Amino acid sequence: MAGGKQTPRQKMIGMMYLVLTAMLALNVSAEVLEAFVLVDNGLNQTLKSFRSKNEDYYNLIAAAEKNNPAKAKKWMDKSAILKEKALELCKYIEEVKVKIVKTADGETAEAVSSTGVDGHKVLAKSDTSVPANILLGPNENGDAYEIKKKIEKFKTEILGLIEEKDRFPVLVQTINRILDTQDPPLSKDGEKRTWASIRFEGVPLISTLPLLSNMQVDVLNCEALLLDHFFKQIDAQDVRVNAFDVVVVPEASTILKGETFKASVMLAAYDKTQLPTISVNGASCKIEEGKGIYEAIGNSLGEKTLKCQVIVKGPDGTPQKYEKEYKYQVIQPMFTVSPTKMNVLYRGIENPVELSVSGVPNENVMVEISNASIRKAGGVFLVEPGAGRECQVRVFAKIGATKKLMGTSSFRVKQLPPPTPRLDGASSKTISKSILMSSLGIRAEMPQDFDFDLKYTIRSFVITGRSRDGYDQSESSNSAAFTSSQKAILANVTSGQRVFISEIKAVGPDGRVVELNDLVYKIR
Repeated sequence: MAGGKQTPRQKMIGMMYLVLTAMLALNVSAEVLEAFVLVDNGLNQTLKSFRSKNEDYYNLIAAAEKNNPAKAKKWMDKSAILKEKALELCKYIEEVKVKIVKTADGETAEAVSSTGVDGHKVLAKSDTSVPANILLGPNENGDAYEIKKKIEKFKTEILGLIEEKDRFPVLVQTINRILDTQDPPLSKDGEKRTWASIRFEGVPLISTLPLLSNMQVDVLNCEALLLDHFFKQIDAQDVRVNAFDVVVVPEASTILKGETFKASVMLAAYDKTQLPTISVNGASCKIEEGKGIYEAIGNSLGEKTLKCQVIVKGPDGTPQKYEKEYKYQVIQPMFTVSPTKMNVLYRGIENPVELSVSGVPNENVMVEISNASIRKAGGVFLVEPGAGRECQVRVFAKIGATKKLMGTSSFRVKQLPPPTPRLDGASSKTISKSILMSSLGIRAEMPQDFDFDLKYTIRSFVITGRSRDGYDQSESSNSAAFTSSQKAILANVTSGQRVFISEIKAVGPDGRVVELNDLVYKIR
């Protein structure tokens, strides 16, 4: 029959078969269809929330622009562009929803109103042909592909509104993720899929509404992210204050005799767009970015007083005066060196040493040391002595462009104390045979009162015990664990006999191999 001409009856039967097959394939219950309606209603509520939230942001930015156009106008202009682009894209997606419903339910579809599309009133909820024809089209020329182009264009345009993108990688990544329109990978059977097809191919009409509404939510979400960013940038440039105080920020509160005192005198929460009048002890200061720069040479020792005055214009243009005193000390040069562990340096390890010079920032303190290597780690110096018996420390301070010697100090150099050998599991010199047999071997521990947490590794040791024939037997191990031969010796010892552990060698963090004290245990 397939090779011949079909009668009208046969054609009708074939068409009915196709229709029934499609109905079976799309046997979607009314409850499921209504669930799509509920999802779309929830997304529409989210859209209303975003619109309200975003409108609040627009009002805040507009108010900031009105109060201070110099700082906020740029962000006001950017937000206006953003609003236009977001509104344009959301409107187009809404028009596609209306088009789908009107095509399926007719031009006078009850589900369409001035406020949007009401999913409950859609008649052709389960229709799959109308959304496919409109959104996908016969040759991938449907409205879904146009939506994709518009989303990509919108993404490019709004990312272009972000200045110095490398400073805000999270914002850029978030927008790229929300507005991602990349096609998915090939299916398992090698079929090509598109961003549009995986969303709209073979789905009932009512399910396309929440999909399209979710795209509108994504647009408004990105709009909210950018509005928040714009508003924070206004705040970043405009510190809002309700109280004022004069702050003096010196490079050092104590200076050395003959050196120059330098400080920044400013009004806390100051505005760089204003140029205040600042004076110290009656002399005007040079103004740099709203801050007064004051300098004075410390020709004499003792406490010095600065009488600072800052005059700024208030909101109404009236000059407002703020005054404060600041005191600093001029002292003789001195320095301190204090080891953080003890008054000696141990050879073979890095010894932490704290160094400070009074009145000099830590970053301007430099150290030279003999018979040792030294490096800085965080707030301390790590010193590893060499072969000599003493280290000479010389401390320098960078003051201005000059490097000055502040003093010297000597440290004794000692070898690390040897660790104490321990039998794993033993707590005294008398031990039961069961504990002895279950012991894993020998370990090395540093003395309890030693300040460094050092690890020694047992290299070798010898076990000596009495055999059943009454002869002493010895076996060696080249690790910290008992060998099978040593275990055999331990198995032969009886109550009252002694086990000797000798020739114990361990290697420490300095790489030296040291021989430790012997151990003797009596079998209980």
